[in-house]
Amino acid sequence: VLLCCPAVSSWEWHPFSVASAPQSGAIELYARIHRGDPKSWTHRLSDHLRAWQPARDDGSLHAQRAFPGPAGGGPGDAERGLPRGAPAFKVDGPYSAPSQASRVYDRVVLVATGIGVTPFLSILRGTVRHRWPAEAAAAGPGRRARGPSCVRLVWVARQEELPAFRWLVEDLVALRAEHLARAWPFALEVSVRLTSASARRAAESPPLAQLLADLSRRDGATGRPLVLQREGRPSAEDWRRELLGLPAPSEPRAHEGPRSPVVGVVYCGEGRAGRAVARVCAAANAEGGGGPRLEYHEERFA
Repeated sequence: VLLCCPAVSSWEWHPFSVASAPQSGAIELYARIHRGDPKSWTHRLSDHLRAWQPARDDGSLHAQRAFPGPAGGGPGDAERGLPRGAPAFKVDGPYSAPSQASRVYDRVVLVATGIGVTPFLSILRGTVRHRWPAEAAAAGPGRRARGPSCVRLVWVARQEELPAFRWLVEDLVALRAEHLARAWPFALEVSVRLTSASARRAAESPPLAQLLADLSRRDGATGRPLVLQREGRPSAEDWRRELLGLPAPSEPRAHEGPRSPVVGVVYCGEGRAGRAVARVCAAANAEGGGGPRLEYHEERFA
């Protein structure tokens, strides 16, 4: 969607990926605040939102706004020259995105770096909390569920930035726990790659240490890790394992041969990692040999 906050700028519209599930009754957006530039739109937006609700202990903001909001817009609007009853936010959209391609595959690998994980959180929330429960309840003997039956998320982030993603870590751990608690014929795997990892940094930062502990949690019944946690930037061979090491599909789709199932690979993030993933997909497809065909989709950030 495109978002405008008239109290910050009446003419600036900025793109955001929706993090909430499509089936939910709310639009949930996450913004990365550029604190080093007080004139940036996100910096000014955070200052405006602090008038609604103070920041959390880790410095993050969590502001909620009902639409349509009450007359008067938001705190401080009168001082900014906004008329009474002006909207607190304007939203345009939603617009289509490459991440929507994940719906057409039986097996899909979602690859993200940094804040690029936002649209994939929407996919996981919609799949685990809405689509899979509905399909499991509706599927009878011999009936195959619609949509992906195997989803793997690979998220690459700098360890030092992990506290800014507390909202993501909490939800990824919860989603995996919810998935393992059900006897579903669906597979969900979550892999987190932390770059620039430092044991000393973790020891000196209690919020970071807590998040690392959350990522290391195991399922109480099976003892399996909820999230696979690794350190270091993925190599080409690491990407091959992540993209090609998925369980076999329950049954091939009409356009798939029985020995060459298709795996959808959807990337969202900065360009360097996206180019690396694209090269691995192209090389794997060129090799052939009866392995899975990787169909690549991307949304790169500058």
